Amino acid sequence: MQDSASGDRRGDSDKTMSIVLGVVGFDHEMDGLPLSTDHVTRIQLPERLSPADLSRMRTDFELLAAALRDYPAEMTNLLEAHFRKDIASSRKIAETIGLSEQSFKAQGGGIIWALVAGLVICDVLAGCLTLWAVEPSE
Repeated sequence: MQDSASGDRRGDSDKTMSIVLGVVGFDHEMDGLPLSTDHVTRIQLPERLSPADLSRMRTDFELLAAALRDYPAEMTNLLEAHFRKDIASSRKIAETIGLSEQSFKAQGGGIIWALVAGLVICDVLAGCLTLWAVEPSE
């Protein structure tokens, strides 16, 4: 992954963890056969974070908090539509309240950074990703 604000980080893959996330079970049909499609994305975590990375994370969370505060009904509908695999509706709702990657970037964020921070913090606090890798404390 290369990012102009953070430098080329492709060399971090042998030193750092990757986060893998995805959506699974999008059922459809082709030529009479039932199919199920999964989409998985791998995020290679950097070895170091720059002040710009932390700033983008903070901005992302502030923008998300503002959307949840200012548009609670729309955000509930957006999330629930996505839970039901109604991607078109969730994206339309996001558009109506001004949520987009372009708007996040224009305001100094870039939503991928909130995702990275949220997943890592979830793992640190609750072991949601690596609980199996930690020795039990006695």
